[in-house]
Amino acid sequence: MPVHNLKTWPDYYRAVASGQKPFEIRLNDRGYQLGDILHLQEWEPSKHAYTGDSVHCRVTYIMAPVRDSFGVKAGYALMGIRVMDGGTA
Repeated sequence: MPVHNLKTWPDYYRAVASGQKPFEIRLNDRGYQLGDILHLQEWEPSKHAYTGDSVHCRVTYIMAPVRDSFGVKAGYALMGIRVMDGGTA
């Protein structure tokens, strides 16, 4: 399974790591697939640096329309995700 290393801003990172946000919406420039692993790395945009905290999530559902559909723009992927580890926070 491919592993996608992705920057994630602090508010979104904490929501995923705590289980409050079981989804991810991304530009589908990587060809995301069911079963892929997202390695979400907390990124502090004001410092232009990673915080060192990260979490691995498996893609459990994917909606990647070829045209705008149900509020998801064409070219984007709405992914259901499940945290695989406790992350570091």
